[in-house]
Amino acid sequence: MRSPGALAIAVEEFQRAGVLAVLIQEPPAGTPVRCGAYDIVRDLNARRPRAALLIAQGVPYKVGTAAEDHVTAEVRPPGWGRWIELTSLYLGRDKALEHVLGRVKGGPWSLVGGDLNAQSGSWCSRAPSRQHQNQYDRESWRRGAEIDRWADSENLRCVNVNVGRDTFRNTRWGSAIDGIFLGEGLAECCAKGADVMDLAVPSDHEALGLSLAPPRDGRGDRQNGRTAKGRRNPKRTNWEKFIEHIDKRNLGTEIRDAEELERRAGQLERRLKDAVRLSTRRQTAGRPGSKNWWNEDLEKLRRTYQRKRGKARKNPEVPALAEAEVEARRALLKGIKQRKRDAARKAIEAMDEGAVKRWAKPRALQEWFDAEQAMDYF
Repeated sequence: MRSPGALAIAVEEFQRAGVLAVLIQEPPAGTPVRCGAYDIVRDLNARRPRAALLIAQGVPYKVGTAAEDHVTAEVRPPGWGRWIELTSLYLGRDKALEHVLGRVKGGPWSLVGGDLNAQSGSWCSRAPSRQHQNQYDRESWRRGAEIDRWADSENLRCVNVNVGRDTFRNTRWGSAIDGIFLGEGLAECCAKGADVMDLAVPSDHEALGLSLAPPRDGRGDRQNGRTAKGRRNPKRTNWEKFIEHIDKRNLGTEIRDAEELERRAGQLERRLKDAVRLSTRRQTAGRPGSKNWWNEDLEKLRRTYQRKRGKARKNPEVPALAEAEVEARRALLKGIKQRKRDAARKAIEAMDEGAVKRWAKPRALQEWFDAEQAMDYF
């Protein structure tokens, strides 16, 4: 994509398709830092960069590396509770692979993709035939094997599903020399894989599209009402809801073979997980509103303290703001102690005589110790 006009058309197509981020190879010279609804991350010192990233405006991102042949940035998509690392890669034949791949590191939440200029069974279905076993073809497959070894060392997996369909085509020949690799974490979020997108982009390379769903680890966007992952205590289980969900669906026909047994076991496991999730609330670190002694007055004190603390952090050279932060913290702690004392007194007043005696009785030791043995030991 060396033409500015082709880049403009591609940006319009990606924006119309709702693409969040795009890995670009061989962008035109003098590519701006912003085009349409995308920010462009590239090496600003290179006269003709070979790799770039297009990130939709409004999506938080942090630039890691902006080199001539690879660009890395961390983005945080909407609905995700974590950052994912994107790397746009161009492996030219004028450079050794270790010169570029040695600087690209993978991780469980990494996505690496681009123009590989190599062939491998991971992203190309064609095996080297006798008609094409020339020096160029043999070198292409040798480079592909080296890329596969690098991906294995970085725990990355190729997710191309366009096997049998070329991603590059010119007037003489076509081949599949583009690939996308995912880490273990992102691979679980990819349901289909990377396939050729149906876009009207004037380029000799086809665009590979990939859809990722937010991970199911409880670290979603808190603005969407999700909470942090926490432990589920059996004491908090609503057993009526649990049994109701288990009995919601019948087991079906009898088991006749091993495949039916394996499928039924998977269904039962998923049903048990759903039953636990629906009937047992998570025990998180807790929000102030979840405590029975918390009230609106303490909530106001907490917000005041956070506001004072933020001002003091932004202006550390102003002593008055630091003093205001200390006073707000003291007021919050004093209010918490008073509310806890009042809540404990009300709880004791609501107890009957037997409950008060049990509450006041010291806990017995779990083990019995002999006094003489203890003296001899110490």
